[in-house]
Amino acid sequence: MHAVVTGGTGMVGGSVLRRLLAEPQISKVTSISRHTSGLINEKLVEVIDADFGDPASLVSEMQGADILFHCIATYAHKVAAEVYETITVGYFDNVMSAMKTANPNATIIHFSASGAAPKGKSWYKALNTKGRAENALWATEFPRRITYRPGMIIPTRPENHKGFGDTVGKLAYRIMPFIGTTADELANVVVRAALSEIPDGTILGPADIARLDKEYARML
Repeated sequence: MHAVVTGGTGMVGGSVLRRLLAEPQISKVTSISRHTSGLINEKLVEVIDADFGDPASLVSEMQGADILFHCIATYAHKVAAEVYETITVGYFDNVMSAMKTANPNATIIHFSASGAAPKGKSWYKALNTKGRAENALWATEFPRRITYRPGMIIPTRPENHKGFGDTVGKLAYRIMPFIGTTADELANVVVRAALSEIPDGTILGPADIARLDKEYARML
């Protein structure tokens, strides 16, 4: 099976990329990003300096792909509102457009956020933007579409720790693990669930992610 990952050098995308490379069911992983992951693996094909504003440029890299893990994300408080809209909704639209050309029968796995508001009624504008991205997903005709709405995500790799807030979050998670999940735990749930028979239209929130994490841990 050929998997495509967008944003494979980010906090969640990096964990998803590593989990896919370790998954026996996956024979090829194409990472489309703006930077190199630094990983060396016989399964891995890296596409660097990708132009997510031009869907036509992405099509050839997606040829033969069976499943897309769209992990591109940014923090709303770190960029202007229009940039956040472009990254969250515009890039996702473009990636799905490219995948539709490459393989209209692919499975689409989308990372959203807890509290995403498809009806646009959240007081927090970023969650309305996340909702618009989800609406874009449901408007497509791919046969299987799944979105994840994680809560707090604790960085797994040192390079993803961005400061005091992440340090506090990590300590809080150790004391109260129910408040969120680590990036690696999330990636494990995402990949295993995607390779299962979870149906089209599934939305997995924090409680679902925690439940699946425990179920998969018991299977080890």
